[in-house]
Amino acid sequence: MNYNEFLKEYDLTHLDAQQQEAVRATDGPILLLAVPGSGKTTTLIARLGYLVIGKGVSPETILTMTYTVAATGEMKDRFAKKFGSQYADKMNFKTINAVCASIIRSYEWYGHKAFKLVSDEGEISKILTGIWLNVCKKYPTESDIKELRMKITYVKNQMVPKKELDSVTVSSSDGTISIKELYEEYVRFMRDSSLMDFDDQLVFSYQILKKNPKILKRFQDKYQYICVDEAQDTSFIQHRIIQMLAEKSRNIFMVGDEDQSIYGFRAAYPKALLEFERTWKDAKVLFIETNYRSTPEIVGTSMDFIRQNKKRRDKKMKAFNPSGAKIDILWAKNRIQQFDMIADIAHDATEPVTFLYRNNDTALPIIDTLDRSGIPYKVRAVDSLFFTNIIYRDVMCIFRLALNPSDGEAFMQIYYKLGLYVKKAVAEEAVAMGGNILFGLKNQVGKYTKGKLDSIIADFKKIPNLAPGNAIDLIYEMGYGDYLEQHGIDSFRLNIMRTLGVREKTIPEFIKRLEYLQKVIRAGSKTDNAKVLLSTIHSAKGLEYDNVVLVDVADGVFPSNSKDTDIEEEKRLFYVAMTRARKKLCIFAFREEESEFTEYVRSYLSNGSHVFSDNIRVGQKIKHRFFGIGVVTSIKGDTLTARFENSKELKTMSLAYIIRNKIIKFAS
Repeated sequence: MNYNEFLKEYDLTHLDAQQQEAVRATDGPILLLAVPGSGKTTTLIARLGYLVIGKGVSPETILTMTYTVAATGEMKDRFAKKFGSQYADKMNFKTINAVCASIIRSYEWYGHKAFKLVSDEGEISKILTGIWLNVCKKYPTESDIKELRMKITYVKNQMVPKKELDSVTVSSSDGTISIKELYEEYVRFMRDSSLMDFDDQLVFSYQILKKNPKILKRFQDKYQYICVDEAQDTSFIQHRIIQMLAEKSRNIFMVGDEDQSIYGFRAAYPKALLEFERTWKDAKVLFIETNYRSTPEIVGTSMDFIRQNKKRRDKKMKAFNPSGAKIDILWAKNRIQQFDMIADIAHDATEPVTFLYRNNDTALPIIDTLDRSGIPYKVRAVDSLFFTNIIYRDVMCIFRLALNPSDGEAFMQIYYKLGLYVKKAVAEEAVAMGGNILFGLKNQVGKYTKGKLDSIIADFKKIPNLAPGNAIDLIYEMGYGDYLEQHGIDSFRLNIMRTLGVREKTIPEFIKRLEYLQKVIRAGSKTDNAKVLLSTIHSAKGLEYDNVVLVDVADGVFPSNSKDTDIEEEKRLFYVAMTRARKKLCIFAFREEESEFTEYVRSYLSNGSHVFSDNIRVGQKIKHRFFGIGVVTSIKGDTLTARFENSKELKTMSLAYIIRNKIIKFAS
């Protein structure tokens, strides 16, 4: 069956010219870069059908790898529906971990003994908890274990050399610590117990293929055509395994988009897409650039936004759909006012609306607001880790101690986090004396500490009489904020607690409300037919919605101001969020804490495009309309940082915005 006959027979004549070029490209190394909403899965399935039906390739020799088990099943079902189960049942639709499991089974078939796979994450958590206790000499929180588990995945998938382990850190409840000792203890335990996790499957498979030419040849001969979906989410070691499997036939077809790579914390390696031609000689790079999902307003703005990034290939995304509603910037005074506005939007919604946010914990104040208003909602992938986090536990201990000054357990949890330089033995002695612990401590400390202690005692007296939101502000100012900053602990969750606290009048009422919300979160959303959907941007990846509202796009929140933040990935995350919208996109902006992202979008919406100056350089002397004379200290993407003569602090601003609005000019 020739190509045109194939298109007519299977009702594929609607494919555009770029999609058809990708379907026909069946041999050799090919990278297909697909913008959001471009029909990449339809194109990939059509290509698989053409390989089998048009080119006569045996379906058993085709391997199609997807990112998740669910995506694998969906792709097989779609292929079967289009081309028949007689072909689909013979083809190989697998995750890369499933392929690696086959490699390990082959290794065993040759007489070797493989480790036992631990597939239960609960069991892994127990192992890590024991190791943490042994290494750190204290029990970890659930958040600690989740963070450690994620970093172990990162190390193995990125193939981080042993000598560089010290540079990989875990944001623990006691601050930022190196992963090295924890990681090495975990690896040693798993090896000594003859166990492996899913990340080890990748590591062991890679080693097997490198050291066993017969096994490598067996899989190379078995899979003559290899297709990889969501290639931007594939990790470094996964790319290496795929490269070995395909190096004999060279029939590798990768589909992805580095602009949509948002899983750096899981060791996604979008750089492989940028280096594709270097990895594969005579490779072809194809594009599908028509967005069939969104309006021109959404497509144009999001495309202009992502062009700030440098580590990308230029794409010319264009909209297929007719013009629609303009993008709305929803102004709020601050993040607290935002949640009242969300309730109004949800209450007035006549059709489904989806609220997207960067951080999982943002769901809490939204759920609290909707629950108080009696508005039904659905929520995707929310967890209760907030209530196990150390910040939540610390604040609750401070409240307990303020309400009951003799609570020794609460005191021992927080005394050293308030700037009290007191030895543990002295603190324990104060607890043993009974009564008001802080008063008892006054007789056991020196003059300098006594002054600090007097201030803390005065603050603790105030707390029971304050509204919860104001009490949390006081907790931050009385020394706890300094502790968080000194230990590299993000204060985002403290801000969430303050947001929740402003709605209650007393601390006992606030504590009761938090206990109620914890039960709500753990029970999960049961309202399947609700018009309101809540989701993190990560959970919304690959999905689309008619009406999208981006929440919490605030300075220091989105983009994050964490020291580990990859600003290009933050921009990709914002781009992914924008391109989930089909018809209408609204973005919250805050007058007191505006994000550089909303500032950029506002500038684009006002002017239709951005003008960048290639003449601005580090060291350039500039004159700012408000700050006066200064010198540029750094330029990263759209972010310019400068030091001004009349200010002790560095100033960071949007390069596009200050140029477009003529806020700076060159100084002589």
